[in-house]
Amino acid sequence: MIQRCVLYIAGLMLVLSGWPSAALAQLSIMRSFAVERAPHAEPYAIRFSEADQTVRFELRPGDCAKQRDCATERERVEIKEVERDPLHQLVWYRFALYLPADYPEMSPKQILGQWHDGRRPALSNRYENGTLWLDLMAGASKTTHKFPVKGFAKGAWHELVYAIRWSPNEDGAIRAWNNGGLVTDYQGPTLSADWSKRPRFKIGIYRSHLDRFSGTPPTQVAYVRGYSRAAAIQ
Repeated sequence: MIQRCVLYIAGLMLVLSGWPSAALAQLSIMRSFAVERAPHAEPYAIRFSEADQTVRFELRPGDCAKQRDCATERERVEIKEVERDPLHQLVWYRFALYLPADYPEMSPKQILGQWHDGRRPALSNRYENGTLWLDLMAGASKTTHKFPVKGFAKGAWHELVYAIRWSPNEDGAIRAWNNGGLVTDYQGPTLSADWSKRPRFKIGIYRSHLDRFSGTPPTQVAYVRGYSRAAAIQ
C-alpha cells in the first residue's frame, strides 16, 4: 500500500575526513515521501517522532507492501522520496541509522536504505549476519563493487554520509563516511547502462529471497533520524 506523507529535512554543515574544505549547502525545506508498507501493518510499521526527527520502522512476517512482494518472497516497510535525483552533479545525503542490540540476524539480505533506478537498487546499504556494506550495481542487475562499512555495530547510532554523482559513465563518483571515517572514495559508473529512471532514495527495512530462509522470518526494528539531502559547495 502506498500513502503520502511529509517529513522535515534539516539543514546540515559537515567537515569530513578525506574531503578537506568540503561542506554541504544548508537546507531548510519540506520534502515529500511516499510510504510503502503492508495495509494491515499501519498501526505499527512506521512511527515518526517530531521531537528528535526519528522514524521507527518495524517489519513483521507477512508484511508485503505490494501484491508482487508476496509472490516473489519479499517483505518491506520503507519510505521513498517522490523527487528523483539529478545526474552528472554531486549530491550529498546524510542520515543516522540505529539497529537495536537485539536486532535478529537473518540471511539472505536486508537492505537498509537504497537508491533505486527504476530497475534495481543502483546503490544500497546491504546488511547480513552483522555486516553492513555499500552494494553498487553498475552492471546489468549484478553487483559490481562492495564497500564494507567498517565499525558498524548494533546497539549504536551511526551517522552515514554520502557524496554521489549519478552517472552510467566514468564521471560517476561515490564518497561515503561512517561516523566521520571514510568508507570509500570511488570513481566510475554509478548506474548501469540500462538504467530506467533517475535514482531516488528509499529508507526502511527491505528483505528478499525469503524462500532461502529456514523458518519464519523474525520481526525486525530499525531507527533512522536526521535525513538531509544537499548540493555540495566549496
